[in-house]
Amino acid sequence: MIDYPKNIAYTQDYKIYRESFDWLYMLNPSNTTQYNIENKYVLEVVLYEKSEAGTNFPIRHTVSKGILKSVDGIIITEFKCITGYIFAKLIHHRNGREYLIFNIDLYGYSIMDMSNLLVVSYVPETVLNKEETFIWQEKYYCKKNNILVISGCYWAHPSGLEFYDFSYPMCVPLPMYTAYNENNFINDLSLDYDVDFVTFSKLGECVVRYTDKNEQTKEIPLKIL
Repeated sequence: MIDYPKNIAYTQDYKIYRESFDWLYMLNPSNTTQYNIENKYVLEVVLYEKSEAGTNFPIRHTVSKGILKSVDGIIITEFKCITGYIFAKLIHHRNGREYLIFNIDLYGYSIMDMSNLLVVSYVPETVLNKEETFIWQEKYYCKKNNILVISGCYWAHPSGLEFYDFSYPMCVPLPMYTAYNENNFINDLSLDYDVDFVTFSKLGECVVRYTDKNEQTKEIPLKIL
């Protein structure tokens, strides 16, 4: 397993940090968008923005709020995300439950057990240190072996993949098996291109696509376990 930064989601320092964005939620929303989640839920994303003059360029402050509803419009829960980028993915777990993976920060993730609406969150300590870490984007789950594949990137870098043990979704941080990105991959990887998830094989292997140093596109199965 790979080590990961300390979780600060429940610390007083992070609470104070989040509160520093509260003033933005007092503004009039700049945009509202609805996303259908498997015809079962609707995620309404509300953006709040404020621009101000900077030394060289305008500074834009953006936060968002996620409102999760049933398809008939009943509000299930709300959450604040201190960035304009919100993701939400419904996972049908091998244990028979459904889990919603979403975010309250640009970095890290939260997981909601849809049977009881309990939430656990992981926010890496790098947030308060103003350091970069992997940004989650797409999520892929394999029931056969409980592997959760995350496609994402470091800010403004090619996309890569991280592989997690999703056996116990409500225990965070999730154990990470390995990562395949510009910091850790196959010897002939070209760092100028993305590493993409393709599919899970019948054996539960993760098939990935990448471009080698000879500009050739390759697909290979990775046996994570």
